[in-house]
Amino acid sequence: GDKQWRIEKRNKDDGKLVKIWTNKERGELYGCIVDGGKLYAVGWNIEGWAVLLLDLDLNHGKIAWVERGWATSVTSDGEYLYIAGGKYYILPEDSWGRIEKRSLGDLSQEGSPYSGDLCIAWGVRINPVTGHLWVVGTEKEGDKDVWSVEVLNRGLKRLMVLKPGIEGSALGVVFDNEGSAYVYGTGGIVKYNKEGKEMARATGFKARGAACVEDKLY
Repeated sequence: GDKQWRIEKRNKDDGKLVKIWTNKERGELYGCIVDGGKLYAVGWNIEGWAVLLLDLDLNHGKIAWVERGWATSVTSDGEYLYIAGGKYYILPEDSWGRIEKRSLGDLSQEGSPYSGDLCIAWGVRINPVTGHLWVVGTEKEGDKDVWSVEVLNRGLKRLMVLKPGIEGSALGVVFDNEGSAYVYGTGGIVKYNKEGKEMARATGFKARGAACVEDKLY
């Protein structure tokens, strides 16, 4: 009855299953990307926060771990991986955000991880216009969970913090061709320009995913 890692390779035209990779240890995977002909997936298992490297035929390559935690999202600038998630000391409810920078080749960690004010980071993406990392997640405000957005440079130095005042968790962010950011999560969607100024919002619903295509947001 335990959850375990599972990765499927499917034909993108008809969805036909090509290959499955799985493991026997309990855990979950939350995000993946393909870069340089390799697949990188992030999540957790009994060892803790996990980063996996596989080839595109789903042959297992390498795993990097951090004790106690969950890796939830991953992106890349073509040279490094940027991984978001959370880490905890004893109990999962006492967690704090963690952003890592790791090399694409051997998954080695570059510099010190970043925490900031987040209790967990749910999403990380690179703004294609500014090159900055946008990290979205949850911050504690008294006994409530509220959205928090932190913008970092690629050296993991904080440039700005955005607090839209929405209860729940910001789960992800996507960008349009002008560098405007659309942060979504439990509570709705907020649009920011590339300088971090709020431009619009739609609230009162849960958004689990989003994509920008030309002038449309899906």
